[in-house]
Amino acid sequence: MMRCRSIPFALTLVALAAALLMQFGCASADCDPDERLGVYIEAYREARENGTGAYADLSGNFGIEDCGGLMQKLEELSLMFPNHAPTLMANALIRHEAGESERAQFYLDQLFRGDPRNADAAVLRAQIALGEGNLPYARQLLEEQVRLRPDHPKAREVLASVYFLYEEYPEAKDQLQRAERLGAPLWRVAYNLGLILENEGDVAGAMKEYRRALKAKPDADLPASRLRGLRARAGRRASAEP
Repeated sequence: MMRCRSIPFALTLVALAAALLMQFGCASADCDPDERLGVYIEAYREARENGTGAYADLSGNFGIEDCGGLMQKLEELSLMFPNHAPTLMANALIRHEAGESERAQFYLDQLFRGDPRNADAAVLRAQIALGEGNLPYARQLLEEQVRLRPDHPKAREVLASVYFLYEEYPEAKDQLQRAERLGAPLWRVAYNLGLILENEGDVAGAMKEYRRALKAKPDADLPASRLRGLRARAGRRASAEP
C-alpha cells in the first residue's frame, strides 16, 4: 500500500473554498472541480486521522484508503479538468511528497503553461531543483518569479536559501528581510537569518535571531537546537580559558 511521507498543510488549502460543500460529493463530469477536490482531500485526511486505513466515503461513490487512492482520484480529476490550477497543484504536491519528482514536475509544467506567474508552482519546482542539486535552475526560476511576483514572501524565502547555498549572504539577508515585511512567518525568517549570521561568524547576532525565532514560536525545535549548540560552544571556550 502506497503511503505519502506527509500531506502538507498547503494541500488542504487548495480545497478551502469548498469546505462547506464536501458532504455532497460529485457524481458528474460537469461538476465543480473545487467541490470534488475538497471531497477527495477531506476523505484522505479523515482516513489518516481514523488510523484504520479505510474510509467510508462521503458521497457513496468512491473511497480513498491511502496515498495511492488519493493520487488516483487527483489524476482522474486533472484529466477531467486539465486547466484547473488547484487540481494541478494538488497533484504536484502529493507526487512531490511521495517522492515522484518527475511526475510532480509534469504537473508544475502544466501550471506554468497556464500561468507563468504562478509563484506557488515556482516555489515547489525550485525546491525540487534544490533537492536534485540543481542550484542554477532554482536561482534562475526564483529570480524570475520575484520579478513577476514581488509580493510573494515564500518565493523570496526560498530564493534566500539559494543565495545562502551560493554563500551570497548579503543577498540572502535582503530577501529574508523583504519576505518578513511581506508577512513570512517571523520565526522562520529569524531562524534563517541566524544561520546566515552564524556562517558569517557573528555568533552574538545569530543567537539574537534564534531568540527572536523562539519568541515568535516557543516550540520551534530548529532555533532552540542551534541556540543550545552555540551556548554550549561558548561555555566550552570559557572553561578552556586560563
